[in-house]
Amino acid sequence: MRLWDLATRQPAGPPLTGHQGAVHSVVFSPDGTLLAGAGGTDLTVRLWNVARRQPVGGELTGHSDAVWSVAFSPDGKMLATPSSDATIRLWRLNRPANPAAALCDIAGRPLTPAEWDRYVPGEEFQQVCG
Repeated sequence: MRLWDLATRQPAGPPLTGHQGAVHSVVFSPDGTLLAGAGGTDLTVRLWNVARRQPVGGELTGHSDAVWSVAFSPDGKMLATPSSDATIRLWRLNRPANPAAALCDIAGRPLTPAEWDRYVPGEEFQQVCG
């Protein structure tokens, strides 16, 4: 999936990758910071940080058939994914008040810069654990 600069007719950076099959739908979060993509044939949903053009977390899985579209709630805290498996899944996207501290608690150690970029997208790296 590529973002394009319409003025120059050139891609606006490298493609967003991760899906293993066709991408059926994409949608920007209400605040414009995330892009969600539904990969029909790989049965997954993926999120990317728009500014960094990097994946946010791992793939969202759980559907047993093609995922056709994605939709954010108006407040950006939920994502809905309908599928050919006759289900609609709802995903909570709300972040803790202090995501870095929450991740430190889960990891039980300081985060690496790579982990920070993956789990605290859009925030400048800080050494906040331990």
